[in-house]
Amino acid sequence: MKTKSIILATIAGTIVLFGLGYLFYIVILGNFDLTIKSIAKIERDPIVFPAIILMEITYAFLISFIFNKWAGISTFYTGLKAGAFIGLLIGLSVGLEYYATTYLLSTKGVLLNALTFAIRFGIAGGVIAFILGMERVE
Repeated sequence: MKTKSIILATIAGTIVLFGLGYLFYIVILGNFDLTIKSIAKIERDPIVFPAIILMEITYAFLISFIFNKWAGISTFYTGLKAGAFIGLLIGLSVGLEYYATTYLLSTKGVLLNALTFAIRFGIAGGVIAFILGMERVE
């Protein structure tokens, strides 16, 4: 496992996850009600961006590590498929946890959470795998 490739893949994955997260959750779904019922203001204002960036770095490193260390995934298409599957499972798990323990998500919100995670992780997984594959070509 080359540390440089993991770092570059993690950085690229972080950028993709953060950018798509902003696009989905702020631009597209910003006013979309995913909660079960009306709740007093629950979102932070302002958003704690360092925590979001750290979260995306963690997700990107997880994908980079799995692809490089265990799965040997090194093409965009394979990374897209594997990343989407990983994202679907994580998004569904997180959504179900929130649904079961809070009023943050409705059932519609759980499904949308799983879908947005699958798309974000799929595209990030493709980019990560592509970067990891560049090492094998050199």
